[in-house]
Amino acid sequence: MKSKCLVLFLLFSVAFFGYGVLKVDSYPSKALVYIDGEHLGYTPFSMYAVEGYHRVAIDKKGFEPYEEYVYVGKDTETEVNKVLKVRPDYGAILGKILIGVQINNYEPEEWLFGKVSESIKKLFKESNISADIVSGEGLDPSAELGYSGYLKFVLAHNEKDGKHLFTLFIEYRDLIHNKKILELEKTFEVIGIREHFDGFYLPVLWEVFGAFSDSLISGLYDKVSGRIEFLNVDVQHYPEISLIFRPYDEFNTPLSSDTINHSELSIIEAGTPTSLLQLSPVKQEAVLNFTLALDRSGSMKPVIEKAKLAAKDFLSLLPSNSSIALIAFDNEIELVKNFTDNRQELVAALGNITAQGSTPLYDTVVKAVELLSKRKGPRFLVLVTDGVDANLRDTDLGSENSISEAIRIARENNVMIFAIGLGKNVDEFSLGTLTASTGGTFLDSPTIDDLDEAFKKILGAFENLYIAKYFSTGERTALLRIDTPTSRIEGEFLIPIPEISLSLTAPSSVIAGMPFEVSISPLSTMTAPINLTLKAVTLDGTTLWQEEHSFYDPANYEMVFKEPGDFYIELNSFRFLERRKIQVLPIDKLLNELVGEYR
Repeated sequence: MKSKCLVLFLLFSVAFFGYGVLKVDSYPSKALVYIDGEHLGYTPFSMYAVEGYHRVAIDKKGFEPYEEYVYVGKDTETEVNKVLKVRPDYGAILGKILIGVQINNYEPEEWLFGKVSESIKKLFKESNISADIVSGEGLDPSAELGYSGYLKFVLAHNEKDGKHLFTLFIEYRDLIHNKKILELEKTFEVIGIREHFDGFYLPVLWEVFGAFSDSLISGLYDKVSGRIEFLNVDVQHYPEISLIFRPYDEFNTPLSSDTINHSELSIIEAGTPTSLLQLSPVKQEAVLNFTLALDRSGSMKPVIEKAKLAAKDFLSLLPSNSSIALIAFDNEIELVKNFTDNRQELVAALGNITAQGSTPLYDTVVKAVELLSKRKGPRFLVLVTDGVDANLRDTDLGSENSISEAIRIARENNVMIFAIGLGKNVDEFSLGTLTASTGGTFLDSPTIDDLDEAFKKILGAFENLYIAKYFSTGERTALLRIDTPTSRIEGEFLIPIPEISLSLTAPSSVIAGMPFEVSISPLSTMTAPINLTLKAVTLDGTTLWQEEHSFYDPANYEMVFKEPGDFYIELNSFRFLERRKIQVLPIDKLLNELVGEYR
């Protein structure tokens, strides 16, 4: 039987992926950048991205996290520029600021004063900083009463050789403590003042404001809450979250185990405290998984014996609950010794390593991560190399994998990478990016005799390091709060929940009044039930009805639309959202078609 309205023709085509450039900047700068849930660097940030939509998130302490979807076209450059908002609680602590604006050497002064004042007013309002704006010319000192700070804002114009040059000068004074906090000056040229002033002026204003807000928050943040360094946020068993972190007091001293034992810790999502499942020093975990990857390329030949001695000392000093694997890499990446806690076997395996060949650095990282990914417990890769990713003759790359791929795989498998660059020819930028992007540290060892000290610094990185576990309620950000006997320390972290975790399957058309089924299945391993909502939504966004379900395994749900028309079926779970358009046909149309079939 034919039914024209119920038959779908699916057309498949081969998609060829193109690349564009994605640039991310923030004011203030040096904010964390997450692309599609992965922390890849800090603002200002740039990368090649596959054509399509990407989730860009920006996060900086003391400021509200920012997130948006952007489309990157093939062979195009896409920019995300964001002035970050101060967290409302910190904005309240800052109080109200008085801004005195002065315009020098420009006529008509009223026009430029109004334009500048309006841009400042808008910027401060959008950034959650309370402020009043007045003319700074001959300002009476009594005007400062009742304000927490005074920002002197001077824009001076100078015309020379037909060019319009402007100098923006700011000075901020803390009126409560009567001290100068910041002084900054920027010069820029404007071509076509009346027509194009904003295009030249606003980027400079954003940059200056970013430095100003960062200065305010940095001081306030440390005074109010110390700081917490988050080295790893593990969501592999989501909604269970595992954090590795190191807290510091207001004097930038790491908190000792004794202090932690006498403190109250809580994790807050959407203003609601969440109970901790576990809190312990990382060194007290049941097992710590280490892979030591040692470069044995030809350039290591003069120093390989000393490197093995330093590695031997390092292995002997690792915590007793460590399980260690040993990799050596040149043309080949060899698993010299699989995971063991037998230090004598590891030392014997070290003794068999000889130097020769090329340096496939990133392929080594990928193989080491794959090895570690099968282990339960915290995972660490210690990489020792004297060069760059290169082939035997240093004429091309040595790895099939890129640094981005190595970082992605390490982050997906929650492996922290520590790297030691031996000698003066190491690729410090790439090794620094590799380690910073995975929560580890890059250490420079200019000579072989410095290698022992570099290994000791890695061991020191595990001091005052803690692991906490809890069940997330579905938020993208959370706050870790530590109430010590003498202070409160807080730190905000981003939860890199996979963007696509569920699949919704529904028919494209149904009959009004007749039940039908939709199917939902997980795209990743579920470790606990999650709550989801199924909605029927009109094209203009009005919710007709909704159902709440607890979801764990693939399931079918029965639905029915009473009236014909075009609608959406919407699936919502935490921050996951997916819609399917559905056409609801009147039953008489189906009957007419059926009658037509038999005429």
